[in-house]
Amino acid sequence: MMETNFQRRGSGHAAGVGSTKGSLSPKGTIKKKKQDRKTKERQAQEICNLNVLIGRLEDRDTQQQAFATLIESLPGLDPSMVKEVFALIEKNKNLLGAPPLELQKNIFKHNWSEFEVSCSLAATIRFLSFVKLRFLRPWHLNALKSFNWADILIIVAVLFFTMVVAVIASIQAGDSFLAKYFPCIKQAKRNDAQALESPGDAYLAPEATPGKKLAAGDERGSTISQNRPSASLIARDGPEHQVNEVSNFFLADRGMQWYFVGGALFASNIGAEHFIGMAGDGARRGIAVAMYEWYAAILILCLGWIFSPIYRRCGVYTTPEFLEYRFGAPCRHYLSLITVIMYVLTKMSASIYGGAIVFQATLGWNLYLGAGVCIALSAMYSIAGGLRAVMYTDLFQMCVFTLGGLVVFAYSVNQIGGFEGIKENLDNQDRSSWFHLWKPIDDPDYPWTGMIFGQPLGSIWYWCMDQDLVQRVLSAKDTANAKAGCSFASMLKVLPPFLIVIPGIIASIYFDFSKIDDGTDAAYPTLLTEMMPHGIIGLMISSIITAMMSSLASVFAAGSSVVTNDIYLKFRPDATHKQLVWVGRMSILCFAVLSFCWIPIMRNGTGLYEQIVEIQSYLTPPIGIVLVLGVAWKPANVYGAFSAMIVGGLLGFTRLIFVTIKDDSMDGDLPGVINTFFYMNFQHFALLLWLTAMVVCVVVSLLTQHKNLPDEEVRKYMIHWDKVLKLDATELAKPMWVNVLVAGSGIAALAVTFSMWIYFA
Repeated sequence: MMETNFQRRGSGHAAGVGSTKGSLSPKGTIKKKKQDRKTKERQAQEICNLNVLIGRLEDRDTQQQAFATLIESLPGLDPSMVKEVFALIEKNKNLLGAPPLELQKNIFKHNWSEFEVSCSLAATIRFLSFVKLRFLRPWHLNALKSFNWADILIIVAVLFFTMVVAVIASIQAGDSFLAKYFPCIKQAKRNDAQALESPGDAYLAPEATPGKKLAAGDERGSTISQNRPSASLIARDGPEHQVNEVSNFFLADRGMQWYFVGGALFASNIGAEHFIGMAGDGARRGIAVAMYEWYAAILILCLGWIFSPIYRRCGVYTTPEFLEYRFGAPCRHYLSLITVIMYVLTKMSASIYGGAIVFQATLGWNLYLGAGVCIALSAMYSIAGGLRAVMYTDLFQMCVFTLGGLVVFAYSVNQIGGFEGIKENLDNQDRSSWFHLWKPIDDPDYPWTGMIFGQPLGSIWYWCMDQDLVQRVLSAKDTANAKAGCSFASMLKVLPPFLIVIPGIIASIYFDFSKIDDGTDAAYPTLLTEMMPHGIIGLMISSIITAMMSSLASVFAAGSSVVTNDIYLKFRPDATHKQLVWVGRMSILCFAVLSFCWIPIMRNGTGLYEQIVEIQSYLTPPIGIVLVLGVAWKPANVYGAFSAMIVGGLLGFTRLIFVTIKDDSMDGDLPGVINTFFYMNFQHFALLLWLTAMVVCVVVSLLTQHKNLPDEEVRKYMIHWDKVLKLDATELAKPMWVNVLVAGSGIAALAVTFSMWIYFA
């Protein structure tokens, strides 16, 4: 009845206006004005009544039918009433679904110029979002209620400056195509020396100089000619196999300063999945998830002070290459395979999954559009400028999302009344334990034994051997800058619990996520759209987008290095340097396509983040123990290392497959030891896997001691403990304050980390 009556009044008004022909007499003009005034009054009352009616209707279909009635009458409304109609639509847009195509056509039948006169520019944008242009479907209009032009401008500005930085870096890296259009930007000075460590190191294995063979009697030269695999980017001489172009693309010419190294280490680790998954875990279980970040601060220092001098001493391009030097080709092949699998299954998928939730929850973007744009932009500057472009943009993007996270942290904590306000609210909700790090040993997610012992053992591969991070250290211009960069990154790793986890906890205080499809994964986006003012919303959305781009670009750069150096060169050992760079660029393109192909899986998956964070604990502990024994225990050999990898890998894959297909109802039905193996906490499983692989490696190595390399050969790949905690005079950098940073920031990072452990105990 309501629909028919409303349509009739709109049609009658339109017919009355249309039947007026020729000029009207003064009396007729006055009469028409009275009729128009009465019509406007009736329409205004009708809109008011409809507003009240829609608010009272409980059935969603009836509400949408009422809106359809209102919108279909737009052509019959007085132009001055259009603004009222769209104010009503704006107020109740959370009740709307996707309007059918015929309804969209009816909307466009209205006089567009009259609509523009009646509505502001912001209302026009909201109207377009309501119409839902077909290539952006499906939109979530309720996500746009806190979004305005200030946020859009910030996002556009951040993306624009990201690409500006990428262009500058690409030109400095030697991109001749871009250099034609920007002649004012000069190519970076090449680091022809490419010093890997201080000249005072007697066991330095310098990179071969193009066109020059080291003397056969040179002790350092013999390590290259006798032991370096033929299928290596640096085991080359002669003008046809120049290293500089390859080194420039894959290692930024080994000339990056400490702040690029530290910023890239931090940025490549923090992705969109952290703002979604880690904040979601904070909303679900509290501050305990922060242990991942605060332990990482210690492991980064291990990378800089213990492992980076070894990697640089050997002159490697990739970590699988190092394993071949220390043990043999089988270990290199195994790590290359695991690296590619981990990048595809965890890093790319987690980043896209996190970005997808942000795009849909805050912007209402179509998943393919949002993720596709970020993947394309990341791949473009990675292909054009190689590692230099990735590290330049990483530093800029790190500044953006760190600033944005600090603003959200300060604003949200201030709104709730500081840490005391958080504790008080958690106490009122019977969740006082959520602001404490240490959980009971039987906790299903974060047992203190697993977080202290199992978690770091499973993370050694990631922080000390993952090509994604080690590549940044290898790009440093000297050992001092490598150590300083790691110390800088270690200090930055103290921040994510404050930038991400605590805002997630605050979101859980204000909002109930139990009835939301994405669950607590929606905590951070909900906090942004519901609590943050304009400007901060745009800053944080751009921060999450740049975090996603930095993670993807880092995976592209690292993955291309592994594919080129550890896979392609095995089949084409005589490839020229131009062919190697071309393969590296094509590898980046392939990784980008794989990233895009993951989108349907992300779209259909539920709780995928919780599953993929466990993969690292199932697959990487055996690799971590092989690395540790390889640099700390001379008797370790290829037989022990490869046996440990195979046994540990089989156990890890078995657990991973079972977790993927298991039914929780089976818990307790299996025999005791088997049930414990399959259902124990994954951090405890990482500890068990580590110990098992260590026993296998030690036993097999002792049984095959006659196969060991000579001690003087092994020493090149061992930790030099006398140099770990000091800088040689030849390692000192200029200006002097860089050395102060190297010595002081690492100690400060450790002090802050342990202080946080005590404060949140």
